[in-house]
Amino acid sequence: MLVRVRVTQVEQTGGSHEQVARHLTLPPDCSCTTVTGLEPGVTYKFIVEAVTSVHTDGDSPADDRRTTSVLSKPLVARTRAPCEPPRPLVTAFTPSTVRLQWRRPLLDALVGAGAAVTRHVRLSLEGYRLDINGQPHMRLSAATHECTLIKCRPGKTYSITLVALTCTDSARKARNKKVSRLI
Repeated sequence: MLVRVRVTQVEQTGGSHEQVARHLTLPPDCSCTTVTGLEPGVTYKFIVEAVTSVHTDGDSPADDRRTTSVLSKPLVARTRAPCEPPRPLVTAFTPSTVRLQWRRPLLDALVGAGAAVTRHVRLSLEGYRLDINGQPHMRLSAATHECTLIKCRPGKTYSITLVALTCTDSARKARNKKVSRLI
């Protein structure tokens, strides 16, 4: 038996055009793998294929073998397209509150492995996620550029991380087309 993973890049512009990126061949006893070399902000389709040799009824066992392929259902996923993280600044505080402000991040991601392949991907800001001490605390809209944390304890140390939630412009447009078709 042979196990193969098909990795296909799905184009989001206009029609549904697909290109085969590559095949990964795995040992038959392998139940998982890591696919490397994927570009940020690109949609991929993954299919697992099991290729087996089946013996059919007949007089000569050597001549009566047939190769059969069994395909999984496709898994479609988009890789992350991160931008430079926003940097929250403390602009005011009291013993129990902290006021934060930040600038909108640059919405441009550099894609490619080499200088000849490098291209820019335009990103769309979906919103922000504010994490406190490594735990998600709240989600904020893309138009928000400040917030006030309340009920802070004096003397306690807080680790604050602001994450910009982005997707590619083409993925946002494709999603909006699907939503408008449903309405």
